[in-house]
Amino acid sequence: METVVADGGRHISLHLAEQDGQVLVLAFSHQPEPPELDSTVLPCLQKLGAVSCGEETTKEGRQVWALLDLSS
Repeated sequence: METVVADGGRHISLHLAEQDGQVLVLAFSHQPEPPELDSTVLPCLQKLGAVSCGEETTKEGRQVWALLDLSS
């Protein structure tokens, strides 16, 4: 969340989805052309226990996501 808030958009969105003991956390910044992603963000998510994580920038803004295993 800190990353998408730092993009400076007027609002952010947080989406959660759970299936088969895993939860997907997806945050959107809604800020067109956000700054370059800090290179430490994804490794930090992995250290926190993300099974998988990623980032995508579209014309609508940045999307940062992490897949967490709830059984760990």
